[in-house]
Amino acid sequence: MNRNSLSEMSGRVMHQIVRLSLNKGNDNPMMQEMSFDGMVKEGRKIVERMQSFGMSSIPLPRDEDQKGGGGGGGGMANIKGAAAEGIALLMGGQRNHPVVIAVDDRRHRPMGMKPGESFQYDHQGQGTLIRKAATFIMSLDDDGDGKAPGGKMLRDAEGRETGKSEKQERFVSVRHVVKKKQDREKKTPEQNLKTWADAGWDLSRLSPDELAEKASAPNHEDYKHEGDEVNNEMKISKKRIEFNSGGKTVGYYEGGKWVFIGEIHLGEEGADHPVYGVNGGKGMTTKKSGAGAVLVKAPLPGPPTSLDMQPFDARIAALEARIAALEARR
Repeated sequence: MNRNSLSEMSGRVMHQIVRLSLNKGNDNPMMQEMSFDGMVKEGRKIVERMQSFGMSSIPLPRDEDQKGGGGGGGGMANIKGAAAEGIALLMGGQRNHPVVIAVDDRRHRPMGMKPGESFQYDHQGQGTLIRKAATFIMSLDDDGDGKAPGGKMLRDAEGRETGKSEKQERFVSVRHVVKKKQDREKKTPEQNLKTWADAGWDLSRLSPDELAEKASAPNHEDYKHEGDEVNNEMKISKKRIEFNSGGKTVGYYEGGKWVFIGEIHLGEEGADHPVYGVNGGKGMTTKKSGAGAVLVKAPLPGPPTSLDMQPFDARIAALEARIAALEARR
């Protein structure tokens, strides 16, 4: 029972905010849950985290292979493994109802931005950067040299880092998709565990803490936020620019060459005259329509131009020279 004495109220006011370091997060419940050091001894392993609508992130777990540091600051130097840090509010000063309102990670936060700039980022150097001159949507590969941001470092048989990282190819995709509504039906812990078992999880191999996590939410882990089906997409990787439609590649740029698959209209959408091509010196035109046709807007289709006829002119000139040589022998 809480008494509203002056000493009780002043005590609650003094303890309305607490600083924590993150062990790991769970993004499967409808409200994200955090496991923090700093409140575990008080019996609270799970704390809800509230985020701004329209933006959601799941912080990286604590580094288990480092000693000391604790992410720095906040009196956490005795906690093993660097970690993200958070601020929690204690509703009404009651320590049995903390809510995390902010999380940051000094291991990966991009530094040195200018006033007015913003960056949605991950630990691998990918992100959307808004600067005064432009908006940048970025991805990058890890070539395995250990220099890429957030690379997964490889270790030798004795567990020591080799200086090399796991190679990873990434791409940027702008896409229009089809996807199902995510399941938000509130279920009992038993029903939630069944959804995880149906998804292929062996629940008998989970620890009590892991089992409690799975019991708190349906199986959202394999939900395809990027879309179940892709209608249209522009995809950019290190060596290729690709255009996809209806599940098929309809054009790409790679190795200094553009390739387009389908009917091509040059200059105007209504272009309807086939472009003449030499076709190995035979002087035939391209198809008049359909896949493979290249069309331009022109007053009249007309006969082949001088440019189209260049191979013929060269062959005629060669024949004339040969005839002249034969006549000279007479």
